[in-house]
Amino acid sequence: MIQLSVLFLGILFISSSTLLSEEQCQEHMETQAGCIRYEQVDAYNAQEKVWILPHIPPVSYESLNEDIQKDDVKDEIELFNLDFNKSNIALCPKLKSTSPGTYVLESSNYFRSLDDAKTLIEQKFVEEIFCPGKVEASILARQIRKLNKERIKAVRDKKDDLVAELEGKIEIKKGQLNIVLQRINLFQSEESGSFLLIPLEKQKLKKLAKYKVTMNERDTSGTYAPSNLIYYQFSRFLKTRVGVPVSVYREVQATHHRVRVAENGEKLARKLKENVSKSYRQLYNGWKRLRAAEENPGTYFMKKNIFSSENEENIWGILIKDKGDRYPHHSKSRNSLNGILPSKPGYDARQVAFMNSTPFKALRGEIDWKSFATPLERLQYQYWMQELSEIVILDFIFSQQDRVGNIDYRDYIYYLEDNSLGKKKINKWNKFKAKNESVIELGKIRRTFLNDNDAGVRLAYSNFSKKNNFPGLIRHMDHRFLARLIYLNNSLKDAESSQYKYLLKNFVEPGLISQREFKQIGKNLDMMLFGSSRIKTNLSKTCDEIIFDVDPESFAKQMVNNNHNDLIQTSEVNVNCEKLFSGSSEDEYIIIE
Repeated sequence: MIQLSVLFLGILFISSSTLLSEEQCQEHMETQAGCIRYEQVDAYNAQEKVWILPHIPPVSYESLNEDIQKDDVKDEIELFNLDFNKSNIALCPKLKSTSPGTYVLESSNYFRSLDDAKTLIEQKFVEEIFCPGKVEASILARQIRKLNKERIKAVRDKKDDLVAELEGKIEIKKGQLNIVLQRINLFQSEESGSFLLIPLEKQKLKKLAKYKVTMNERDTSGTYAPSNLIYYQFSRFLKTRVGVPVSVYREVQATHHRVRVAENGEKLARKLKENVSKSYRQLYNGWKRLRAAEENPGTYFMKKNIFSSENEENIWGILIKDKGDRYPHHSKSRNSLNGILPSKPGYDARQVAFMNSTPFKALRGEIDWKSFATPLERLQYQYWMQELSEIVILDFIFSQQDRVGNIDYRDYIYYLEDNSLGKKKINKWNKFKAKNESVIELGKIRRTFLNDNDAGVRLAYSNFSKKNNFPGLIRHMDHRFLARLIYLNNSLKDAESSQYKYLLKNFVEPGLISQREFKQIGKNLDMMLFGSSRIKTNLSKTCDEIIFDVDPESFAKQMVNNNHNDLIQTSEVNVNCEKLFSGSSEDEYIIIE
């Protein structure tokens, strides 16, 4: 294939054999057109489109290198350059939660123990044996737990015979059935008919990304791929501190995805539903609907939500790179943003648990964050109040119906170096500290990530932030964030503004969202700021009741300047609410006295 890289109407088109560098994409992103490539799939005589959407103006690559978003450029390029057809790239059906998705996995040096395994291609092994093997292992574990002692002994004896048969090929401890079941997968090779015993510690699999498509049938859960793209772009425009993962548009030829992923996903989800728990029902229905749509597009009730408007043989979705772990659901610890959920939580009960979490009480002013014992704990609550205010506001604007219980975190060590605030993941801190003796360690801070953003924007979804009027409960806030919201609201009312034109060109015209969905985003934002007959408590009404004292970065610097003195507090900003909401200033970032 001839490598080709041309600039056409401001968009960068490259062949599948050409990898894009950060410098190349930065140059073309500044045209506000984005980067596009087409991956050739010879097996299906197809081309699959990959697209980094341009950033919503005035956001540029230069402004992204701060706090949570500092790796955006790197993540976008990695997702953009992912080649699904390389022999060491495998696609596995996602069999967690309630909606179908695809894990993009990279394998390396996979086979080390058995000679006959080397005859298998890595991709084939992972997709045909490893992916089903994970399901078989969970089914087997459930069956074992049901066995009585006599039957467990019989299974152990059978396992011992198998281990003896493989003696010399692989080392495994005998007589520890439960440990063995947790640490190995048992498969049968099609080529030789013999069993393959692969220890998990020797399986070199790395999850590169998650691929999500839209799925909204009556018997499935709700997922809407454009919602991820919307959250990503708007979070960068609003300069949120809560982490929202990079999201890249990706098409896959329908038969290609069905053969490699969807057929497997339907079969395995059915096994989980029948052999593990009926709670997998929606997951199974989702895979069944997706597989059927890929085989016959007419079976899905809204074809345009799954199939590309440019190429009807391709499905489309988004690639994202998750970060962090789930906040605990059933913990009384003050470290959980999800709240203490009841044993069988419905949507309403989950919202109450969320609203009654300690961080949310601090945001509402029911708990004085300044009263916490140490400056480090107060710094933690500075971040949480900022992140929570951003979460409930983003969810209000984008009609999110599935947030509570789906909030993630990552722990960092925070430090100051040359009066600049920095952070490192805990597992990298000691090495970093050894090489940078001048840094001043502040301590561990837990930061929040929104990885699950695919149940928003769609008009049929329930807007729980609106229903519970979460923004109206805010009593602590960053004044700059509020000013950006007002600026965005004014822009979405002006058809000549760069933000209005951006959304029209990159979301409405390509068919990613409808005109009605676009208008609803603007309506929600205006309603949250100024109220309506449906919601009378709003930010313009409560502005004089809000204390604008949320600025974690400034607070962290004060901690060091005052030698971690327990009396450290952040200063409040005096905001002229009338001027702020009048929109009289053209400054999109700050409007204060």
